[in-house]
Amino acid sequence: MNKIICLAIAGLFAFVQMPAAYAKEYVVRTVSKPDGTYAFEPSTLMIKSGDTVKWENAQDDSHDIMAERLPKGAEYFASPMLEKKGDHWEYTFKTSGTYLYHCHPHAANKMRGSIIVDQPSMSEPVKGTGHHAAAPDHHNSAAADKQSPLTEQQAVQLLQEGKPVYSCPMHLHVFAGDKDSKCPICGMNLTQVKSIQDGKAVFDTGSQSTPMMNMMEKK
Repeated sequence: MNKIICLAIAGLFAFVQMPAAYAKEYVVRTVSKPDGTYAFEPSTLMIKSGDTVKWENAQDDSHDIMAERLPKGAEYFASPMLEKKGDHWEYTFKTSGTYLYHCHPHAANKMRGSIIVDQPSMSEPVKGTGHHAAAPDHHNSAAADKQSPLTEQQAVQLLQEGKPVYSCPMHLHVFAGDKDSKCPICGMNLTQVKSIQDGKAVFDTGSQSTPMMNMMEKK
């Protein structure tokens, strides 16, 4: 009897530990662009709740990570200064939604990134924390709104207002309001949509599928 009870307790303990066992760690590095400015690579990352992102300084320059816009209810985060090559900092994301962040020393050069946890969401600007309260002009909220992934509801509303919405030909549930955005899943350029049906983009061809998708379905 005692053996059965011990096995039951062990099984319950293993079940409780399952989320942690399946959590993943992702790496984002600082890189140099051809024009000499800096960027985060990848600039957009899709993860799950409980996953950890580690930022690595891959250059002999100082960088940091500061939250700029957060999903409702998410905690603010900011790293210490990563002053030299090899320095790193990590953060575990627990709240679903879209996070936008930047490097404070290079924010003027648009060194920004985004993390999508589980699914895209509306994001709220960070206020009253650290340098955000003293220097709000470092951020262009309108531009951040356009570059943020849109929920289906937001995309439908924009279409109703006569504004353009863009989606990925391979991932029809991804929406954005900026034509220069890229799919956060595969990195493809986005295409303007005609309408949205059943949560999926319909392009000007009047079909939810594309030649590329049709080829994949035939295989």
